[in-house]
Amino acid sequence: MHSVQYLEYNPEKHLLWIADELYYPEKHDVGDIGYCIQCGNELRTLSFHIIGSHYGIVAKCTSCNRLLLSIYDSDWNWCKEMELVSTNRVPSIRIGASELSGLSGYNLLESIPENALKTIFSPREIEAMFSKAKGEKYVRQYLYNARKKYARFAEIFGIFIDI
Repeated sequence: MHSVQYLEYNPEKHLLWIADELYYPEKHDVGDIGYCIQCGNELRTLSFHIIGSHYGIVAKCTSCNRLLLSIYDSDWNWCKEMELVSTNRVPSIRIGASELSGLSGYNLLESIPENALKTIFSPREIEAMFSKAKGEKYVRQYLYNARKKYARFAEIFGIFIDI
């Protein structure tokens, strides 16, 4: 694991920073995970992250709003819990509008960093978008699911996809 200098979490975007390393969410489902040791009220999960060979679950207290990161090993044995600082920090991988002018379809998708696509879209959704853009067969349901996420992608990365 890392020698932790600081821990930050963007609850709106589900982004976790440990020192200056950014960890994108693998999932961001809400569910009960336990009780806050500070006030005794419920903790709700916000996101799940893979941190090297460990797993991290970010949770927020429903009463005192405390943000916590629970670390588990690869066998899901609990290792430790750390408090997080809330932030509105976002990754700086925006592509300027001038760089995107004239790009559409497959060329637009190719110009987007892979980690940006994986932040919002599932592997199957990404595959469907690329297949559609290339004029190949694709699974309509995956493309439909991806299209529902276009606005969120544009909000986070400033890139508007229209495939």
